[in-house]
Amino acid sequence: MIASSGLCVTIVSYPLKPRSSEMFSAVKRSSSTTSIRLIPFNVYPSKDSLNEVYILYLGPSILSHFVLSSSFKTLLFFWVLMSLPGVSGATSYPLSGNLSALGDSLLTERDYVDALMVYRLELGNDDVPKASVYINMGKAFFYLQEQDSALFYYKQAAEWALSNNKDELLGMAYFNQGSVYTTQGDYAEGIAYTRKALQTFKQIGKEYVVAQAFFNLALLYKKNALFDEAIINLDSALQRFEKNDKDKIGLAKIFQLLGNIYREQDEDSLSLEYHQRALQLKEEIGDQRGLFASYNDIGNTYLKLYDYQQALNYYQRALQAEDTFFVSTTLDNIGETYFRIKDYSQAEQYWQQSLSLRERIGDKHGVAATLTELGELYVETENWQRAEEFLKQGGDLARQNDYKEIWLSNYQSLSKLYERTGRFREALNHSRMASELREEIYNQTREKILQRMKISLRLRDFENQNQVLMEEAQLNRLQVEQERSEKRWIWTTLAIIVIGALWIILLSLRNARWQKARSREIQHRTKNFLQTLANLYDFQSRGLNDPEAKALVMESEGRVNAMLLIHNSLSGLSNRVEMSAYLQRLVKAIKDSFAPALQHTDLQFSIEELYMDADQATPLALIVNELVTNSFKYGLPGLELPALKVALTTQGKKELLLEITDNGGEGKRKAFRQDSYGLRMVHVFARQLGGNFKLHFNAGETRAEVRLKIGTAP
Repeated sequence: MIASSGLCVTIVSYPLKPRSSEMFSAVKRSSSTTSIRLIPFNVYPSKDSLNEVYILYLGPSILSHFVLSSSFKTLLFFWVLMSLPGVSGATSYPLSGNLSALGDSLLTERDYVDALMVYRLELGNDDVPKASVYINMGKAFFYLQEQDSALFYYKQAAEWALSNNKDELLGMAYFNQGSVYTTQGDYAEGIAYTRKALQTFKQIGKEYVVAQAFFNLALLYKKNALFDEAIINLDSALQRFEKNDKDKIGLAKIFQLLGNIYREQDEDSLSLEYHQRALQLKEEIGDQRGLFASYNDIGNTYLKLYDYQQALNYYQRALQAEDTFFVSTTLDNIGETYFRIKDYSQAEQYWQQSLSLRERIGDKHGVAATLTELGELYVETENWQRAEEFLKQGGDLARQNDYKEIWLSNYQSLSKLYERTGRFREALNHSRMASELREEIYNQTREKILQRMKISLRLRDFENQNQVLMEEAQLNRLQVEQERSEKRWIWTTLAIIVIGALWIILLSLRNARWQKARSREIQHRTKNFLQTLANLYDFQSRGLNDPEAKALVMESEGRVNAMLLIHNSLSGLSNRVEMSAYLQRLVKAIKDSFAPALQHTDLQFSIEELYMDADQATPLALIVNELVTNSFKYGLPGLELPALKVALTTQGKKELLLEITDNGGEGKRKAFRQDSYGLRMVHVFARQLGGNFKLHFNAGETRAEVRLKIGTAP
């Protein structure tokens, strides 16, 4: 018999259809009673969870009704009972902290439904940050594979954290939203929200979480075959993990992922190097599970290198793992290795072991793959009956579950089987079906390419938004007089640097006629000077706060880089520049300096094979640099299929025609201001080369025409 002073606790749990209005009603208190009503919806995985529980206390009376359907309900009841005030014998400690601990424990034990009940109860306490509870509820739904519900609670957490200035909780909410979008196959949104989380954690100095965010971004980029982006993000994660010498687990994960990326890029020596570094770290920290994964990855790399004995050595080490799924995959890899060296008896033995394990754990994809592999083996050993039996079983399973790659391999093996056994009609039929399926897979590949383009566009939008926010923050922090002083200093510095650069270039070109040893020395020094200038511009642009000044510095950096390319194109004592190769490198370098959204620009070149002296090629290069930069800056952004054509042709013996055309159309008329600094430079350099410069605006394109009266080098 338990006494109470005016306590009423009601717990009702049953599945409901999720609606926006069906929210958990928090703890309600009055002067006489305390009432708790708990209603989880759409979370139970089976009918066995259907239940109703009522726990009633009326005044000082005894327990009058007590029906429980699980030990968890008993635990929850006494937890709540002993945590509320006014209960005889209750311990005096806050309800919220104990519920958090209970919910986290249940989440760890994978009791997701029960954890949800506790977290919903915890929402009734105003002392608990709501975002933290919402995040935990989102995790429970995520593990229950209720992704829409998980996303709903993560968004609730983000809204609460944003309105209450809880940056760490906001970053966690963004991070988890990215995980949900990734699970749903929306990689563009997954990457965008992970980047938002990364920026949030950067602002509050959570370097370890920032490193984890960079690693997750690398995983997403790798999954979408954006390997360069993946490597860049892994490098950022590596720099942060290396600051903490004890974090060898994070370093090992990075090295292992780098090894897998380089293997997919056919850089197998680098792949082995990084896998060995990961293996060494895992051995130092005693990460047994990680060691087995590294053994398998190294085996895969040796298999790709046709070093079958080394592959088998590492696969055999990986077989010591305790994870059944992992072991079944390793057995399959060993079977594949023996099949390649035509040891069909061993291949059959290992594939049969893999098949047995995969059937036991319900791995349908693995079962379909192994059945097809065994069928192909029996075709090679001319065991026609077993070959057809296994291939048909594997094909049926692949079709039922839409495993198209396995399905295609199955059709091809059946076609080979029927051809070798003289059943040519069936062979032709399966060959036709394989062709149709191959076309379907090709269409899916195109969809993946579109997904990558969507990711690039989404990232551009995110970067633009982030840039706007950064500029607004800078404007709020800076004073007007500081900006004016900074601009004056920048203009003076730029003028000195540009004049100095031009003077050094002219001096180096004149001195090129001197003796051979002196010529080599001047070329070497000029290159170093221009590289220093480019580095100085780059360093200075990073420290600038004013957007206009920063843009000017970056434009000047582009001009210096154009001149630097000229000197990099000179070989030995030659003062000649091969213009076709040089201009193509210059235009591609300019394209690479712009945002990902313009990286798919269609570049076309129609440049005659001709040589020019360096003192004539330099102003021509600056003209091309200005016009191409203007196209990428004003004409091409926003186009679905941006295109740029660069043409350089001879007109008679001493005249060249340079044409730069983009499909920006009439919209560029405003962008190409005739009085802009860049276009004035084009006019000046054109006159210097004895020519003229004109712009032509037509429907759907803009063409810049420069006629130059100069000769070519012999």
